Amino acid sequence: MAGNGIVNIGSFTNNTGARITIDRTSDRAIDNYGTVFNNSGSIIIGAAASVGNHGLINQTVFNNNSGGEIQISNSNIYGFNNYSGTFTNSGLLSNNSAYFRNLGTLNLNSGANLVLNTNQANWPDATFNWNSGGTVT
Repeated sequence: MAGNGIVNIGSFTNNTGARITIDRTSDRAIDNYGTVFNNSGSIIIGAAASVGNHGLINQTVFNNNSGGEIQISNSNIYGFNNYSGTFTNSGLLSNNSAYFRNLGTLNLNSGANLVLNTNQANWPDATFNWNSGGTVT
């Protein structure tokens, strides 16, 4: 079991047709604090096993482009945490973990899908946090 799956400290692109699958991390599946993370493919987090504490943490710029798909499951704390950056969703973002948190800017573009499942049997106290300072456009 690795501490983190992907830690982006530069520029990262997942192209159309590409698939990233991350399971069995102990802390974070994806930590983006580089320049930009662009996704046009598919990212599947925690489908087969726990990813530890966090599914996806964004601290800078993350673009889930049209046709891009991100599915997050099996995290212990935050499935999705837009900590301080700008997350632009033009594709599908699905969070089936306990917490979804936005402290930065979340842009939901035309045609975007945001799916939040807060009724899992494992997470009867699941929450959707929209803290002051966080914005949605």
